[in-house]
Amino acid sequence: MKWLCLPHGFYTFLPTLLATLGWFATLTEDGCNYAILEGAMVTEITTNPDLPFLEVGLNRYREASLKDDDTWEIDYNQLCKYYNEDIVNIDGVWKFSKMMSFLALVFAGAASEYLEMGWLGATHSDSVQITILFLACNKYVPQQ
Repeated sequence: MKWLCLPHGFYTFLPTLLATLGWFATLTEDGCNYAILEGAMVTEITTNPDLPFLEVGLNRYREASLKDDDTWEIDYNQLCKYYNEDIVNIDGVWKFSKMMSFLALVFAGAASEYLEMGWLGATHSDSVQITILFLACNKYVPQQ
């Protein structure tokens, strides 16, 4: 059996698959779990002196909660909280990094779509027909 749209084998599909899955993974993040923050800044951000750590991101943070066995854990079902801008200084560098993060997400999505169109054999004018091409390429062609 040979793939109709993959004449060089399945390995040409791997960069496209990895780029697309990586892009989808960034879309599903909630944006508040990039790093763990410990120390005096935790009390300054939350005004709660009992919290040992936070999970922080560019836009929001998530607080740890005390479990029944006296351990602190992050509950990923709880919502992220926005930073209080009266306490946290969101300066120009922070805003620039937010902007660059958004642009990276946009360009990564565009690059993964470009790779998908490339391995499907589509040109720029064929971008509307991506779904049709994908369905047509999912058939096996018997080798002769």
